[in-house]
Amino acid sequence: MPRKKLDDSNRRRSVESTCQFRGQGLSSTEIDTSRLSSAVSEEAVPDVSEIPSAQHRRPEQNDSNFIHSPSGLLHTRIRRRSSGVAVPQLSRLICDTKGKFTFIGDSANLSFLQSIRRLVRESVVGCCPLTEDPLKSLMVEAPPDNQHWINIGTRASAPKPNIDEARYLIRRYMIATNCILDLFDEAELLENLSTWLKDEREATLLPSTIYYLVFAIGAQTSPEDKEEISGLYFNYGRYLTALRHAEEPSIVAVQCYAMISFYLLAASRRNAAYMNLGIAIRAAQALGLHRRDISKLFARDEYRYRERTWKVLRVLDLFMSCTLGRPPSTSETRDTAVQDNYSACVDLCSIFEVILNEVYYKRMVSSEALERISGMQRRWTATFRRGLANDGIRPEDRMPDGSPNIGLYHVKEAYYLTIILVTRPFFLEAISMHISATTLSSGCGTDGGLISTANNHLVHACIDSAIRTIELLRGLICAQGIPKRLPYVVNSIFVAALVIGTAFFGDMDRILPLDGSLCTAQQLLRMFPADAVSRRDLAIVEYLQEACQMYIEQRTRRRMDFHGQLVGDIFGNVDKFGTAASESRVGGQNRPHSPEQALDIGFNTLSSPTAPGRVDSVATNIDNILSSWANPYSDSLAPVPPRTLCFQPVEDAMPLFSTVNTVDMDI
Repeated sequence: MPRKKLDDSNRRRSVESTCQFRGQGLSSTEIDTSRLSSAVSEEAVPDVSEIPSAQHRRPEQNDSNFIHSPSGLLHTRIRRRSSGVAVPQLSRLICDTKGKFTFIGDSANLSFLQSIRRLVRESVVGCCPLTEDPLKSLMVEAPPDNQHWINIGTRASAPKPNIDEARYLIRRYMIATNCILDLFDEAELLENLSTWLKDEREATLLPSTIYYLVFAIGAQTSPEDKEEISGLYFNYGRYLTALRHAEEPSIVAVQCYAMISFYLLAASRRNAAYMNLGIAIRAAQALGLHRRDISKLFARDEYRYRERTWKVLRVLDLFMSCTLGRPPSTSETRDTAVQDNYSACVDLCSIFEVILNEVYYKRMVSSEALERISGMQRRWTATFRRGLANDGIRPEDRMPDGSPNIGLYHVKEAYYLTIILVTRPFFLEAISMHISATTLSSGCGTDGGLISTANNHLVHACIDSAIRTIELLRGLICAQGIPKRLPYVVNSIFVAALVIGTAFFGDMDRILPLDGSLCTAQQLLRMFPADAVSRRDLAIVEYLQEACQMYIEQRTRRRMDFHGQLVGDIFGNVDKFGTAASESRVGGQNRPHSPEQALDIGFNTLSSPTAPGRVDSVATNIDNILSSWANPYSDSLAPVPPRTLCFQPVEDAMPLFSTVNTVDMDI
């Protein structure tokens, strides 16, 4: 459409003030979907008075791959509502490995990462490898196999393993998928194994598709190099699934597509996993697995079989929704808090669902929603140990053989992730305000002090949960026989590392052990070199740590310069040749006194013959300046920055989050 006609159309729709023609700003790799939605909703049209004028906008630099709001993250427009404050939209379309657009929502890790890049760019660090990463607008995934699985499956069947190899692969499957793919008991798989290996007609309770996919996941996650046999089992199991279970809904079809989704997720092919999970969920809904009252119509064993299958879909679906920012495909109609057959995993999934719907879907954080979510989390910490048995998870941190309890790790890290998700908007707001304060106060040679907002407890909860996540998973470092692919663990490490690294820009490293936790996170990510997502996450965390080091060095330099000025004002400075005092007095009556100016004025007043009787006040002034110098965390000189992301504050007396490590319940 020509430019003139486009402008006329905008005037007729009364949106000419919000529309801008950018010939160079639109990137071929990303589209901000918030602009698409705002053009069709009258409610989303912003007030003209809230949009900064062109001369006051700070242009985005070196960020042509992203389309943002006019004034960037630190000056984001917000629109107040009666029930809360709107959260800025972070949804966007990004390119996959084939150059096609895929949707990434507000809760996605990539959206969180892009917000962090903006904060780093707006800080004193500016442009750095983290902000200029050439892959920042892409979803990095592993490429598919050179040969399509259909062609592989039609040529020949995969050979069955011997009994010892089959038992080993089943054991590896159970270790890696504990708490995630709770579809079968290990005894159930072993009971029918011998019959399946000998019977060519497959006259067993479990079909070949189940066994081949179990073997594929077991070989894929095995510490040994079994990539070739893993791909062979997977391709043939996927071929049999499409041949026998693709058109008619059945429990076996749901189980097979759920295992296919997990295999693809562990293979760093998230979009492919998302597609196959959709098939499993639709088949489950066609069977009525989403309704407990429907499942209760069956015999007790069949009822429990259906319930555990639905639980697996919930765990996979909520994980994909949180990490990719896409709407959940499942919705829970059960009362997950009931004591009868209580499942800690199912109850935790309901918390994830509430966070996505109440915070990220509505794009606002209210006190009511926060109180409801924190109440669910406190209740969960008090009861989750009683539900571990129904989830097939041992309550100890270590297994009988001394290996880490991967299932318990999965549960606890997911709990910490719920806290990070619900407090992340407050955390980003606080860091944004602190960067603004540091930028404004850097001209005086000082920093912005420690983070101080009305929601400090929520900010600390976010950072604390990230540190606890790393401390929880630290036990994997020295353990033997760890699965070489753990997508849920890798995701928790990455999210925690992003929070910890960003906390440096709020100067939280002064009071919390951030540096050690960030190094541990990198060490944990290095344990999964076969995972393409883990390798990419490690590169991002290394970039973030480099940015943190740059920030710390500049903060130290500013502090040294500030202290040097104080020393020079008291004892003199040979490098300035005596010009500092005269320069500080020029226009001093019209400017607020900095600490060094105050000292200079104090000494001049002390030596002035026209000011008798002021020695005590000058001495007091000097003492106050030196006391602030001695306290490096004093924020008395920090200016008040403008709030960029305002959220409704929570009452300080409101109880917040429990920690799973402090619960002492009878099992």
